[in-house]
Amino acid sequence: MKRIFFAPGRINLIGEHTDTTGGLVMPAAIDAGTTGVVNVHNGETITFVSRSFPGRLQIDRRALKHGEVRVVDRSDDGWGEYVRGAIIAWLEVASAAGRPIADLPGMNVELVSDLPVGAGLSSSASLTVLIALIFDTFGQTALGPEHWAKIGQRAENETVGVACGLMDHFAASYGKQNHALFLDTHTLAYEWIPFSPEPYVLVVIDSGKRRSLRHSAYNDRLNEVEQALSWIRRHRPTLTHLGALRPEEWAAIRPLLPESAPLRRVDHIVAENDRVLKARDALRSGDLRTFAALLTATHRSLQSLFEVTRPEIDALVELLLKAPGVLGARMMGAGFGGSVLALVHRDQGPALIADVGPRYRHLTGLEAKFYRFSLGDGARERT
Repeated sequence: MKRIFFAPGRINLIGEHTDTTGGLVMPAAIDAGTTGVVNVHNGETITFVSRSFPGRLQIDRRALKHGEVRVVDRSDDGWGEYVRGAIIAWLEVASAAGRPIADLPGMNVELVSDLPVGAGLSSSASLTVLIALIFDTFGQTALGPEHWAKIGQRAENETVGVACGLMDHFAASYGKQNHALFLDTHTLAYEWIPFSPEPYVLVVIDSGKRRSLRHSAYNDRLNEVEQALSWIRRHRPTLTHLGALRPEEWAAIRPLLPESAPLRRVDHIVAENDRVLKARDALRSGDLRTFAALLTATHRSLQSLFEVTRPEIDALVELLLKAPGVLGARMMGAGFGGSVLALVHRDQGPALIADVGPRYRHLTGLEAKFYRFSLGDGARERT
């Protein structure tokens, strides 16, 4: 018996580096992601292979009933850690929720992704949410999308060692076609915002500048934010999370803190939360120019305040902003490489590629790849 499951990647319209502080974000699931082709058999193992990466991961299905992920054979080059972590997190979440686990069958799972790895489209969240969906289905634990998101985040935090927030996994779990997802990452309250930017389209440009969160300064930024929160609590002890800090409150507290504190990191987070609110309002009213200007403002903030861009990314953004038909552009994702998001007039797409691509190659020696995705639904079984 063959069954097919899918979890999407995501673009983040606005709200960068706010999800780890309980702030506001506005991502959207896309129509590209990770597919799991599951073939059920009568054996005692569950085997994972990837069409994109070498090796395999094989576990004992019987050990799952006892809350254990027992590896039988492993030859992957690292991708198996995301799979193993998601299965461990699924067992833990199911146990905490009081959900008994059914006997899972033997399975061969082929993983197929059409997301460019390292380009800031959340390939890791797509994979971990997919595994959560598959095991929730065959284990009959009935956890649902909120738990899939938490399983995916837990896998990356606790097994892989990346201190990521919940946004990517939430978008992969809760996406809705032709809608953005306005999310409060502290309360998990969310709202789908219709997104039909005609005559403009969203274009994702892979900069060719690879990055891995485990080997970038991403975790350093998170530590700096925690340090800043400790300083701020000396003046506002009741502040539960940085995402709750409003601009007027920060303006009053900031002069009281020493210059040695990572103040600019907070400058970005507070302003970015405010930009998310304004972007939501702009989309509700159909004001694309204001929305696009907010995207560009986010890039300036990531560049000068949070300092997670790279010269190659900045060069690509500047080229895009000078190109005809581009309303706004910004770095997208955790930073230190990856992709840029641009709002482009639909008639200017071919000219944009012909103009920006060669200029970017001349400046950086890197080959930019241009993608146009549709906004799609979240994780699901495909029939």
